[in-house]
Amino acid sequence: MFYVGTYLEYKGKAIGSGSEGAQITLQEKYTPTLTLSQGQSLLLELLRLVMEENTLTSENMEMCCVTEAEGFHIYNAEELDTLIKEHAESK
Repeated sequence: MFYVGTYLEYKGKAIGSGSEGAQITLQEKYTPTLTLSQGQSLLLELLRLVMEENTLTSENMEMCCVTEAEGFHIYNAEELDTLIKEHAESK
């Protein structure tokens, strides 16, 4: 087979409105050794940075993760509210 194009590997990528600021923050704060909890906290920080609404709630965001142990998981509203509250308390 013959492939044409550019291959890029990303550990983290911001797209859409506000992506420039989010991408800079990702480049500054992302490390391959982040724990799941640290990654979730970084995600919430990025969302807070780029969202037009200043308040994160389970009503205005969705989140999922993929891990070896649990596979694909979509967070429900209660889980999101808990993560948001924990993130706010750690600031």
